[in-house]
Amino acid sequence: MYELETYTNHYDQGYAKIAIVPDEDPPRPDDCDCEPEFFHAERGCDLRRKLTEEFPDSGKAYVTMASGEMHKSKEGDWYYGFTEYRHSGSAFALCATSRARNFPDQRWDVVELAGWIKITRQNRIDWGIHGKRGVAEKALANAKSCLQQWETYVNGWVVGWTVTFFDKEDRELDSDSCYGYYEREDALADANAAADDRADRLGWKEENPLPCAA
Repeated sequence: MYELETYTNHYDQGYAKIAIVPDEDPPRPDDCDCEPEFFHAERGCDLRRKLTEEFPDSGKAYVTMASGEMHKSKEGDWYYGFTEYRHSGSAFALCATSRARNFPDQRWDVVELAGWIKITRQNRIDWGIHGKRGVAEKALANAKSCLQQWETYVNGWVVGWTVTFFDKEDRELDSDSCYGYYEREDALADANAAADDRADRLGWKEENPLPCAA
C-alpha cells in the first residue's frame, strides 16, 4: 500500500513504524443521518433541472446562493451555495468568500454555483442549536465544515493509519490499523496513541521520553 507519511517510535525493546496511508474505501460524509445534505452538480449533471426541482423560484435561489447569501425555504431549510474550481481535482468554497474569489482561471475553470449544502430545521434541532442565540453563525460553520469534508472525500484524500511493531532484530511482531480519517493530524494522533498503548501492554518503555513539567 502506498504510504503518504511514515514515522518511527522507538522503545527500549524495539520500535513501531507508523504509516499514514490512503483510505481506498472511505465512508461518505453523509453516512450519519444528522449530516447536512450535499448536492454537487458534477460534469453531466443538470444544475438547472435540480434547481427547478428544489426551489419554486429557481432563479431567485440561484442569485441568492451565488451571491454568497443563505437561501431560506418556507419549510425552514437553509441553503449555502458553493463555488468549484475544477483543475486536476476539485476545490470547493462557499460562494463569494475570499477563497472562491481567489480561485485561479475564473473564466475557464471555476463554476460560480456548483451545488449547495442544505441544512434542515431537523439538522439544527439534532445539533442542539435550533432557536438559540448564534444559530446562524453555528449553522454556517457546520456548512463550511461539511463542504471541507466533501472536498476531501471527492478528491480521495481520506486517510488511515497502520502501526507495525518490530523487535531490535527487525522481526515483525504484530500490527494494527484504522481508517476513515478526514484530517491527517487526527490520524497521526490516534496512531501514536495506539502505538504507545500497545507498547505499554508489551511492557516496552519509550526511549528518551520528554521530561515531565515541574
